[in-house]
Amino acid sequence: NAMVGMHRLLLLAALLSLCLSLSAITPVPTSGMTSGSKRIRILHVTDVHGWIYGHRHNDTLNADFGDFLSLVAHLRSAAAANGEEFFLFDTGDLIEGTGLSDAAPVHGQYIFPIAQKITYDAMTIGNHDVGHPATTSLMMEKNGFIDSFNGRYITSNVLWKETDQQMGSTYQLIETESGTRVLVLGFLYNFNQNANNTEVTFMEQSVVSPYFLKAMQEDCDFIVTICHIDPQGQWADQLQTLYLALRQHHPTRTLVLLSGHRHVKYFQQYDASAFTLESGKYFETLGHIQFDLEANGTMSNLQTDWFNTNLDVFYSLTGTNSGNFEIPEASELKTMMSKYYDLLQLNTTIGCSPAHYSAITGLDDPNSFYRLLINDIVPKVILIVPTENELFYVTNNAFLRFDLYGGRVNKDDIYTVAPFNDTMNIVRAVYSEHLRELLIALNANTTEVAEDCLRRPPPEQDPDVLPKFVYNTPDFEKYKMFDIVASAYDSFVISNKLAEMYPGHHFTVENYGLPYTSTLALEKYVTDYMPCANEDEESNAYA
Repeated sequence: NAMVGMHRLLLLAALLSLCLSLSAITPVPTSGMTSGSKRIRILHVTDVHGWIYGHRHNDTLNADFGDFLSLVAHLRSAAAANGEEFFLFDTGDLIEGTGLSDAAPVHGQYIFPIAQKITYDAMTIGNHDVGHPATTSLMMEKNGFIDSFNGRYITSNVLWKETDQQMGSTYQLIETESGTRVLVLGFLYNFNQNANNTEVTFMEQSVVSPYFLKAMQEDCDFIVTICHIDPQGQWADQLQTLYLALRQHHPTRTLVLLSGHRHVKYFQQYDASAFTLESGKYFETLGHIQFDLEANGTMSNLQTDWFNTNLDVFYSLTGTNSGNFEIPEASELKTMMSKYYDLLQLNTTIGCSPAHYSAITGLDDPNSFYRLLINDIVPKVILIVPTENELFYVTNNAFLRFDLYGGRVNKDDIYTVAPFNDTMNIVRAVYSEHLRELLIALNANTTEVAEDCLRRPPPEQDPDVLPKFVYNTPDFEKYKMFDIVASAYDSFVISNKLAEMYPGHHFTVENYGLPYTSTLALEKYVTDYMPCANEDEESNAYA
């Protein structure tokens, strides 16, 4: 027994010696970080599309941009108190999607002053932001929206034609109070439907441009690219091109490639110290990134998640409550938003919807919004100007951008559903056989038509349920002629496709003569065919 006891003592002594040795070699870090590392926190938002006033139809998304301003202020303060670095980035498509954006004389006119109040560390441009000459001119005004960022509105590959210089900065080197240096670049995908006073440099050329090579020589701790680029679809190779170009100059340094445009939550890790993250759409979710930045520039302990724009979530994240969450500047911002909302008369009642119509379900669903569009809205308020041939209507499945909820419908709801306010055009004298082949081609050609579309369909749409192009059912009688009615956007897609398929024929696009736009056609339908039953229904706010 004495011998056994002695062996046990020797074994315990050996284990203790081993633990002390390991402790000396690898000290246990405090607060989860290794010696010399910095804790980095990044908040990411993308594809807001004018939803700065929040989601009145959804109780779980009850925060607005005033609450966003308070959230960021609290998170910055907490990070500073904890010795952490905090950054806020936006990857574009700030406008086009609500009345506050699109009922204005110039899209974004009342969105930009509100967004300027948010303390972004940097923002880039999206395809919708660069889609209209009047909007880009407004953004470029002296002391206007882009100037308000003091160099942190970054459009590395989007140029202003008047000067042949980038609309914003080519890049920015941000240095925090504690000395962390972050190199930030901003890119739009290879977009070719931009406003005629702008120019987009494609990614392949961008990464060998003088400004990019100069940026790569900057002394920085890590690199952030704010990209309005879909990391999964047709443009994923452009993000990969950017990643490889960055790695050529910085083989191991931490790379944060923030992405957007697809309207989904997505994460992909490229290597041990490089990843991309996309954070949804319509101010529904915010992306949250945390990692330790090591002294050698690499990354460890990466954590990513998303949270809803919900006040209870905001309170939990900031350790506040309804009594102490809102900062004074947020109250002022809410007042500004309400002022613009009232100025545009967005709360004006248009009618009352008898049901909730979904924009993402198939035509066989009784509450499909596209079914309602084709079977009821189109014949009653769109195909009403007689022409020589039988009228035929077609639209891409991004026309209806959001659901139409049951109950009172106001002017803002019309714009959230159909924000683009297109003129209705006509392509005349198309043979039935040509029309048949056209519809097959439009719905088969996802790369050329849908993937390169200025107006992407909601990602929730199942392509097997809802086709890329939706249309009323034609009678394909032999030798019959049709006149195709479509929005201005779709009409040029259609005529170009017809010209490609039938080069011997001439297809012209003309104004159809409808006295209202695509947006106002929907408004007229709700006004004329969705009356409110009584004053209580008309004045009652949505749940």
